[in-house]
Amino acid sequence: MIYTEKIRYAMCLAEGTHHGQRDKGDYPYIFHPLHLAEQMGDNENLIIIALLHDVLEDGDFKSTDWLETHFPKEVIEALQLLTHKKCVPYFDYIKAIKPNFYARIVKMADLRHNLEDARVSANSVEEFERIQERMKKYKAALDYLEDKREDFS
Repeated sequence: MIYTEKIRYAMCLAEGTHHGQRDKGDYPYIFHPLHLAEQMGDNENLIIIALLHDVLEDGDFKSTDWLETHFPKEVIEALQLLTHKKCVPYFDYIKAIKPNFYARIVKMADLRHNLEDARVSANSVEEFERIQERMKKYKAALDYLEDKREDFS
């Protein structure tokens, strides 16, 4: 992973937003966006998007205006697509991501990481069943984004 001024700024934003958060496997959440960013080679935009892919969703931000002064339009557009609004059905959200190169690459990395067994743990049968359903949904989304399936039906 390369380190530019914009990437350093994105790292600080991600750390500030995710400070104290834990993932479903009880690891510090910041490890997740860092893991994705490390997979993005030397593409500055992809690294920034990977670092910030959950910031708008998990943070207290009302708009992306403040981001527009620091990052290119392509980054902002991808981050907006990667922000899943609760009123939008999950597969409509995934379908909107697919045509955008940057959002698609980061979302595929995100789904692959989310599908890793070590990132989740279940303490009950009900929780295990919820995890299995979520994994099934993630796998279908990944297959769609990788062009292994045409739709989610």
